Amino acid sequence: MQVIAEPLPLGGVWLYSPPLYGRRRGGCSWSVNMAIEAKPGQNIRVTIKKTINRDSARKTLWRLFMGDNAVAEPIAVRSANFVPRPKRRGGCIWTKLPNKVHPKLDRGDVATINATPQALKDLNSVAAFVDVAVQ
Repeated sequence: MQVIAEPLPLGGVWLYSPPLYGRRRGGCSWSVNMAIEAKPGQNIRVTIKKTINRDSARKTLWRLFMGDNAVAEPIAVRSANFVPRPKRRGGCIWTKLPNKVHPKLDRGDVATINATPQALKDLNSVAAFVDVAVQ
């Protein structure tokens, strides 16, 4: 009697699962679903609706809000007033840089930013803290 080897090891169980990205399984897409109805290239208005209690979300919103000139302009003006004076410190030439001032990011703060694909992903990650409206 001849024994026929099974095509799958371990009695028909796959050892590795296929990757889920870029495939359709059972009619559903495994791509990232965006809750924001904005297309790349549009201007969107972002309003903070809730106090930000996660440091990573605060950093993401700070980076997005710096894309708005109304938020970034006072910080740029403060940096422009700073005069760097190089001096020797410990035998090396050392120049003091201006202290970076971060926006407060309180509830109700508003920024208008350009919707890039990365900005939409970032906004989707902080969707619990912001309201987004397409202009």
